[in-house]
Amino acid sequence: LNSIADNYVAQNRERDIQVASSGLAFISEELPHLKETLQEAENKLNAYRERAGSLDIPLESKGALESLTSIETQITLLKTEEAGLAELYTPEHPSYKAVLDKLAVLERAKSKINQQIAGLPNTQQEVIRLTRDVETNQATYVQLLAKQQELNIMKASAQGNVRVVDHAFTPEKPIAPRKAVIT
Repeated sequence: LNSIADNYVAQNRERDIQVASSGLAFISEELPHLKETLQEAENKLNAYRERAGSLDIPLESKGALESLTSIETQITLLKTEEAGLAELYTPEHPSYKAVLDKLAVLERAKSKINQQIAGLPNTQQEVIRLTRDVETNQATYVQLLAKQQELNIMKASAQGNVRVVDHAFTPEKPIAPRKAVIT
């Protein structure tokens, strides 16, 4: 019985480590690509601003840009969370479904904002698109770095959420058979 309890505690701790490891693997794959994408986006924005002159984004467009950047950052975080849940659960699990539902809601909001931006003049659209790429990539890169540190800490300090209150022990007197009761 003690062995079963100890194995269950160890299995619980290993599951936490596995979730952290799968999240770290996903982040480790994404960080180099994201850093490269961020550098390209910054170069494109700077080149466009030099070609078209320094353009300032109107207040209305700035709000849409900030919303879009926030949504895209949340989408990236949910995809990281989804990668961790995919290791543990099937797509029918409630936690996994909840993450997928959140992703769907954010994607719809993103498409609405993109439609608003499509109604703006071409130069504003281009500046917004390039600025959005830079800001989204920066925010995503910073959040992935933070998440990587968080998962490293979680992996190093994984203790699980199961504790054994009392271990089993052998009783001093046998429980059965009780001859007096049987007689």
